[in-house]
Amino acid sequence: MSHPSKIEICNWDNMPIQVEVDKLKTNWLPICVSGVQYYVSEISDVNNTTGAEGLITKLYKQGANGAITTSAPIGAIVEGYCNGFHTEVLCDVVNATFSGTLNPTIAGTTYSINTGTITLTNDLLINYLVDWGNGFTDIGLVLSYDFVNQPPSKYEPKLYGITDTGQIIFISAIEINWNGTTLTNITSFPITINRQYRRISGRAFQNFNGSTPIGTPYTNGGTYSPVGTLTPTCPEFRNDYLGIADVTNNITGGSAGLLPLSSHTVSSGTGNIPVGSESVTIKKTNAAGTVSVNGYNLTALNETITLTANDFDSASQRWQLPAITVTNAAGGTHQWIRIV
Repeated sequence: MSHPSKIEICNWDNMPIQVEVDKLKTNWLPICVSGVQYYVSEISDVNNTTGAEGLITKLYKQGANGAITTSAPIGAIVEGYCNGFHTEVLCDVVNATFSGTLNPTIAGTTYSINTGTITLTNDLLINYLVDWGNGFTDIGLVLSYDFVNQPPSKYEPKLYGITDTGQIIFISAIEINWNGTTLTNITSFPITINRQYRRISGRAFQNFNGSTPIGTPYTNGGTYSPVGTLTPTCPEFRNDYLGIADVTNNITGGSAGLLPLSSHTVSSGTGNIPVGSESVTIKKTNAAGTVSVNGYNLTALNETITLTANDFDSASQRWQLPAITVTNAAGGTHQWIRIV
């Protein structure tokens, strides 16, 4: 016979109730985000006692094997697979304009251009460039040049604007006359400036189904907000600089311009060729005697010698020869031709 023992009775009604919670997760469903294939799934907790579903969390991954994240992709979302989509790079194009007036000034032999009356909209100006028409260029906001040492001529300076992207935009040309003493304007002033050009302010991706845009433009950093007009036709980089001198020399002769070709025949004695020639050609015109040029003797008929300037005269801004003495001896004769 067993010994008596205390038996405790289980009171099920007083036992704590354990809530059973199940984790609910949906299958991965395809979505197309701005032409890029993503998949989305949902995960949540369900109370089996009450049947209440808790907070739903969305999961995303790019492609079938992409990393799972709770961050939603940026872009236009279309349910299903991406079919027939292609992506283009679009240029954000704005119209920029140089406007205002141009009214140069003359002080003696100096010509000046003040660009303070010109404005640029929808772009950033770095500086102005002027080509004075003689090969000399200058950069700045107030530009000036002294024509005192330039040959008499009609000149056409050209003004350009330099932007922060390195573009060089032609603004205006000016015609002036320099007669060796006085500067005068040929162009009537003031000039009204209205120079427009197209520039790229940015670039963005855009998805298309055929020719129909899908969603909004975007970059790698997110949605793109256009400044101007988005277009697949991007304007080319502008460089309007001509890089050539534009000058019309006066060749009427005399001190006002370039002297024409001059020819002289000296039958005997000494022939003095004046200073200032660019080149001189001396030819013996008979078979007798000799013709001496700077110690060199011409002895045969039609024998020639050419002298070319190798010294630059800073006053006239030209290459020129000094005076040349040519001496005939023993009946020799000569002819000289010079270019000034």
